[in-house]
Amino acid sequence: MSENRFRFILPLPFSTSAAGSLLAESIKELQSASNLFSFGERTLAHTMKNVELTGEKLDAHIFYDRKREIDELANLTRKIELAEGKFNDAAFASADEAAEAIDKTAKGIANLFL
Repeated sequence: MSENRFRFILPLPFSTSAAGSLLAESIKELQSASNLFSFGERTLAHTMKNVELTGEKLDAHIFYDRKREIDELANLTRKIELAEGKFNDAAFASADEAAEAIDKTAKGIANLFL
């Protein structure tokens, strides 16, 4: 890639350490009003960092959607409340059994309870 510069967009999952590091380094910039722009009816923040991944120098574009974050946190809170309400007095034979029951009720949050 060093000889030819390809332009592409590749989402970087937040489960990777690279994404977490980029976000941590960019928080201040993403909170600055000078980095805001409108996209449709949403207000987003954008910043760019130069990074090296697998030996290649790349431009990382970091976008932040505060409304989406708030929506996702509200959704997570609803799921937690649902699971807590349903299983508050429940007894399970194993952690796997508890995880399966929680996941059937509120997908994706079992790890928050175990």
